[in-house]
Amino acid sequence: MTSPGAGESLVDFLVIRSTDYDTMVGNLDRLSESVRPLVLTSLRTQAAAAVGAGRAAEAELLEFLAGQARERWQLKVNDRGHPDFAALLDRAARLNLMEAFLVFRAQPGALPDDPVPVAQHLLGHYKGLHDYQRSAVLAAVAMAAPDSPLAVVRARTWWAYGLMERARRAERAGMADLDRMRDRRHARFHAGRAVVALHGSGRIAENPEVTYWAYSMLAQAHRSLGDLRQGLKVLLDCQRELRHLDDDRQRWLEFDRIVAIEMSAQGLHRGALHHFDRALESARDISGDLALDRPHPLYLDLLVERGKTHLHHGTLEAASADFRQAVETAEAVHDIPMVLRARALWANSLQSRGRSREALRVFQENLATALRGGILMSHTFRGALAQHLCRMGYLDEAEEEYRAALAEMRQDASTRSVNEVACLAGLGEIAEERGDDDRALAWYEESNRTSLEFRRTIDGAVILANALNRRIERDERPATARELLPRLTELHAEARERGTSVGEFVTGRALMTCLVRLDRWTEAAELSRRLIGEADERAATLAEGSVDGVDADSVKERMAFVDKLGERPELRGECLTLLQWCRDAALGRIERAPWPVLRAEAGGQALHEYEPLLTLLHDHGDELPSPDERSVAERCFDLHEEVKARDLLADLALGPLPEPPAVPEQLVSAERQLLTALRHEMTRSALGSLGPASEDEAERLTSQLSAVHTAIGDHAPQYARLRAGAPARLEEVRALLTRHAPPEGMVLASYFCGNRHTYCFVLTSDGEPLRVRRVPLGRDRIKALVRRLRTVFNGGRDPDSGVLLRPLPARRPDKRDTSFLAELTPLLEPFADLLTERRLVAVSGHGPLTGVPFAALPLPSGGRLGESNAVVSVPGVSSLRYLLAHPAAPPRTAVAVGCAGREDDTALFEEDDALLSEGPWSAVSRVAGLAATPGAVRTALGEADLAHVTCHGFTDTDDPLEAALLFSDGRSRPSRNWEPHNVPAQARYLLRVRDVTAADAAPRRLVLRACSAGWGEADHPGADLTGLTWAFLRSGSRSVIAPRWDVNQESSRELLAAFYRRLGRGTPAWRALWEAQRELAQDPDRPWLGHVFHWGAFTLTGDWR
Repeated sequence: MTSPGAGESLVDFLVIRSTDYDTMVGNLDRLSESVRPLVLTSLRTQAAAAVGAGRAAEAELLEFLAGQARERWQLKVNDRGHPDFAALLDRAARLNLMEAFLVFRAQPGALPDDPVPVAQHLLGHYKGLHDYQRSAVLAAVAMAAPDSPLAVVRARTWWAYGLMERARRAERAGMADLDRMRDRRHARFHAGRAVVALHGSGRIAENPEVTYWAYSMLAQAHRSLGDLRQGLKVLLDCQRELRHLDDDRQRWLEFDRIVAIEMSAQGLHRGALHHFDRALESARDISGDLALDRPHPLYLDLLVERGKTHLHHGTLEAASADFRQAVETAEAVHDIPMVLRARALWANSLQSRGRSREALRVFQENLATALRGGILMSHTFRGALAQHLCRMGYLDEAEEEYRAALAEMRQDASTRSVNEVACLAGLGEIAEERGDDDRALAWYEESNRTSLEFRRTIDGAVILANALNRRIERDERPATARELLPRLTELHAEARERGTSVGEFVTGRALMTCLVRLDRWTEAAELSRRLIGEADERAATLAEGSVDGVDADSVKERMAFVDKLGERPELRGECLTLLQWCRDAALGRIERAPWPVLRAEAGGQALHEYEPLLTLLHDHGDELPSPDERSVAERCFDLHEEVKARDLLADLALGPLPEPPAVPEQLVSAERQLLTALRHEMTRSALGSLGPASEDEAERLTSQLSAVHTAIGDHAPQYARLRAGAPARLEEVRALLTRHAPPEGMVLASYFCGNRHTYCFVLTSDGEPLRVRRVPLGRDRIKALVRRLRTVFNGGRDPDSGVLLRPLPARRPDKRDTSFLAELTPLLEPFADLLTERRLVAVSGHGPLTGVPFAALPLPSGGRLGESNAVVSVPGVSSLRYLLAHPAAPPRTAVAVGCAGREDDTALFEEDDALLSEGPWSAVSRVAGLAATPGAVRTALGEADLAHVTCHGFTDTDDPLEAALLFSDGRSRPSRNWEPHNVPAQARYLLRVRDVTAADAAPRRLVLRACSAGWGEADHPGADLTGLTWAFLRSGSRSVIAPRWDVNQESSRELLAAFYRRLGRGTPAWRALWEAQRELAQDPDRPWLGHVFHWGAFTLTGDWR
C-alpha cells in the first residue's frame, strides 16, 4: 500500500525535474496508474496549503500541474468505474461497432463521466489495434453515453474517421476501388449526420474542438470522393460558425493552413495565398506574444506551402523567395530536415525559371548537407540531383547518382526504400535517352517488380505502361508494337484484376496505342469504349450525383478515344458525340463556378476539350450530323466564344447599362440594390479575398437577381438576356457590327488560341460570309514571341541569346532586330485581302494573343498593319454588347492626372492638362504633383468622363493584381528607380490593380501615358485580359488607351496631343488615334519616329467610337 508521504515525494519529483513543458508531460506519463490518484490528491492538498501560506507562485504552479495531470490521465474525481471500463474496452476492441455499443450500453455504471477522452487515453496504449478499429470502439463509447449532449456528434465523427482510415489502409494495400469508395461514402454519411446533430444540439459553441472536428471530417470525406469544391465549402461553413465564437489563434492558424492548401489544390491560388498570408501573420503574432526564441512550429511549413502555391500559380520569383527564406530560417534554428526539404523546392523553382546552373548548385548543396548530417534518406536527394542532371543532358553523371542512391538503399533489409522504384525508372529514362530501348525496358521491368515488393502496384504498372507507350509512339514499326502487345495485355489484365482505376486506365490507353499501331482499329475502339464505360460507372459510384471533380477520368478516356481514333472516317461521328459530351461537361463546370475568376479558370481548363472539337468540325464538319440549321462555320464561331473572357463577361453583365423603358420602377429599384450587393461580392472574389460566407451570399443574391430579371424579361427580354451574361451568338455580333461600325468599314477578327493551332473567325460590317481559318501557331510559341518583343523594347535578358539588353534607344530603335515579328504574320492572312476597303480592324485576342501588338505585325504584302489600317482591341466579342450599350457621346468633363518621379523633369509629367485644351469637353480639372496621391487620383478618376493619366507604371509579371501606377504619398514623389521586390516599401505610392478593382469606379474613357500600363500577362489559361486595362473595364470604363511597352516621354506626349486635337474636331476615337499614329510615323525631320516603337505602343481597348 502506498503511503501519503510517497505522494508528496512524487510531487517534489515533478516540481524539481519538470524543467520545461515537454519534460513535465513525459514525467506525468511515466508515473504508473497505481500512484496517479495519490499524486493528484497531493497536488491539490499542497496547492491549497500554498494558497493559505500566501505563496501564490507555488500555488499557481501546483494547480497547473494538477490540471495537466487531470487532462493527461483523465481520472474521475471519485475515481469510480476505471477498472471496469478498461475491461470493457478490452472486450469491445475485439467486436464490431454494434456489438461494442451493446456491451457499453449494458453496463452504464462502468462508464466515466466523459468516457470518450478516457477511452482515447487508454486505447492509446493498445498495441496492434488499427485506427479504424480504435475509431469503432470510440464511436461505440460515444453512442452509449446518453447523458452527453454531444455523444451522437462524437460517435458519428469517430465512425467516419474509422471508415476513412480503413479506406486509406485499403488504398495503400492496392485493394479494389469500389470497397474504398463504399467506406468513403459511408464516412460522408456519418460525418454529415454528425454536423446535423451538432446543429440540433444547439451546442456548437460549447466545445469548439468537437465542432471543428465534425466539420473537418465531413470536408475530408467530400474531398476523398473527388468533390473538392464541396469539401472546401464545408470548411468555410465551419469558419463562419466558429470564428466569431472561438478566439483560439492556434486553431485558426491551423484552419487557415488547411483551407489554403485546399484552395491551392483546386487551383484557387489567389484565395490560397490570402489564407497563407493570414496564417503566417498569426504564426508571427503567436511567437511574438509568447516571446519564443524560435519561429512557430508551423511557420516554416507555411512558408514552404505558400511557396508551392506560388510555384503552381506561375509566380516563380515569389516561390523562390519563400523557399529561400524557409531555408535560411531553418538553418538558423538547425532544423536540418526542413532545410533539405525547402532547399529541394528552391532548386525546383530555380529550374522552372530556367536557371538550371543555379538549381544544380542548390541540388548539390542539398546532397552535401544530407551526407554531412548522416541523413539516412540521403538517397532521396541523390535521386533529385540525378533527375536534374538528366534534364540538363548530363546522362553519365545522372546515372552515377542513381546507381549510388540504389546502392545506399540496398545495403540491407533495413535500408530498403520505395524510392528504389523512382531510381530504377530514372535509369530507364537515361537508357531511353541514349536510344537503348532494350536496356530501358529492363530497368522499367525491374522498377515494376520492385513496386510490387513495396505493395506500390500502381506506381510500377503506370511507369512501365507509359514507357511502353512512348516506345510504340517513337518506333512506328508494327513489329515493335507486335513484340510489346503481350506484355501490355498482361499489364492491363493485372491492373483490372487488382481493381485499381489509375492502373487500369493508364495500361488501357497504352494497350490502345499498341492496337492502333497494328491497325486493329475495331479492338482498340472496343477497348476504349469499355474504359469509358468503367470511368462513367466509377464516377457515378464515386460521387452519387456530385457535380464537381467526378468526371475527370470520363473526360480523359473520351479524349483518348478521339486522339487515337479520330482520323478513322467510320468513327468520326462517334468522336463528335464524345467531344460534345466533354464540351457539355466543361460548360457545366463553367456555369457552376460561383465567381467570375473561377469561370475564367474553368474556361481555361476546357481548352484541351474545345480545340479537338473545333478541329473536327473545321476539317470534317460537312460530313457530320448537325444538331440544328447553323452552318459548320457558325457552330465553330459559337463554340469558340463560349470559353473566352468569362470573368470579364460576368462582371460586365452586372455593370451599368441603360435602364430599360417600360419596366416598373419597383423592379428597377430591386435590381439596382441587388446588383450593388452582388458586385461587392464579385469584387472580393476578383481580389482573392473571399469571406467564409461569400459563396452562400453570392448564391442567394444571384438567385434573387435571377427572379427579378425573369420578371423584367416580360417587359424587356433583350435587357434580361444581357444581364444573364451568356456568350454572344453570331447573329448578335453581326447586328452589333452593322449598328456600330464606322462608314469606312470594319473587319472583326476573333481568335481561339489552342495548344497546337490558332483559329481565326472573320466578320465584316458589310455582310461578307463568316470566315474560319486555322493558323499553324500554338500558345507556347505565341507567348514566347510576345515576351521577346517586350524584352527587345523594355530591356532585360533576351530569351534566345541570354544577352542582357538595355532599354531600346529612342533615337536608334532600328538597331535592334524585330524581324521575328514576321513569324506572327500568318495571324493576319485570314483577312489580309479585306483590308483595302475597310479601314478599322477590331481584334478579339485569346490567351497570349491579347499581348500581341497587332498594329506592329508585318502584312503578307509588306508594311505593318497599323500603317494601312486602324487597329483596336476587343476583350472578347461578347463584351461588345456591354461596351457599346450606351449611345456614343463626346466626354463632357475631363481630368488630367500627373505625377513625375523624383528624378524626372516635372514638366514632362505634370503639365499634360495643356494637351486637353483642344478637346470636346466643357471643363478640365487637374490633379498633379504632390496632390496626386493614390486616394485623390482614385476619387478623380471616378468623377470624370475622360481621364488622362501620366506617371510611371509598374507591371508585376507574377501577379497581374499587383500591376500599379506610381503617384505621390502627399509628401514626396516616388522614385522611378526601384526594384519589384521593394513593393511593400513603396506601397504608399502605388495605385494597384486591386485598388482600382476594389473602388469599382472608373472614367468612361481612360488614357494612360504610363510605361507598359497596357501590358497584362495572363496568370492562367482562361485569362484573356489582365492588369490595369482589365481593372478599369470591369469597374465601368468603356475604353482604355494604354501602351503595351515602356514609351518615350517626348514622342508619347506628341502622339496624344495629336489624338486630343482630332477628338476636339469630332473625330471618332479609333480614327483620332490612328491618324495621330500616322502623323508621328511620317515626320520627315525625325525618321526614328517611323519605328513602331514610337507610334505603335498605344492600343485602344473597348468602345472605339
